[in-house]
Amino acid sequence: SSAQASLLFLLQSRPEATIGEIATALEVAPAAVTNLSKRMQAADLVERVSDSSDARMTRLRLTKAGAAAGIQAQQALQELNVRLKANFTDDELAVVARWLAQAATLDQS
Repeated sequence: SSAQASLLFLLQSRPEATIGEIATALEVAPAAVTNLSKRMQAADLVERVSDSSDARMTRLRLTKAGAAAGIQAQQALQELNVRLKANFTDDELAVVARWLAQAATLDQS
């Protein structure tokens, strides 16, 4: 799912992130990260590890299967982007990018 891919991508760039750090980065509630991570843990994509300096804190990290799934998701996203951009000029894509940037700010107003 896109939510799982987001978590895979995040953990590729931030190994052993906490639930709170992930929730902040993905702009979701910590409970959503907990539920997602439980499903991904059952699928052997992530694992929970104790924080080395604070045993009360739990961190998530990718398993080997999770790292492979992250690479696969990146490849799929790259292929999708190629297909989406086909038949558009750079100028047309710049307009789309500007529109998307504007749309992304609407909920912040």
